[in-house]
Amino acid sequence: MHNRHIFDILSHSQKVEYLHANATFLAKRSTHNYNIALYYLHNYYVESFYFKRDHQCDYMVTFLSTLWLSPYLDIIQLDLIV
Repeated sequence: MHNRHIFDILSHSQKVEYLHANATFLAKRSTHNYNIALYYLHNYYVESFYFKRDHQCDYMVTFLSTLWLSPYLDIIQLDLIV
């Protein structure tokens, strides 16, 4: 499933299953109520929002623009060989 719009119309359980089987985990961050996991899937990104109280995935957001990656820039560490 290389198309983001097809992923968006899957049921919640199908999204969770497909994401865990096929995506690459990139980073995680927290807000007051959510732990948010960032994944790369084919040619788009997916944020998965886990409610802190019950650790269940409440919803997912897909996007293409790297502008949406700004909340992760302080978190991501790259090991560069010079």
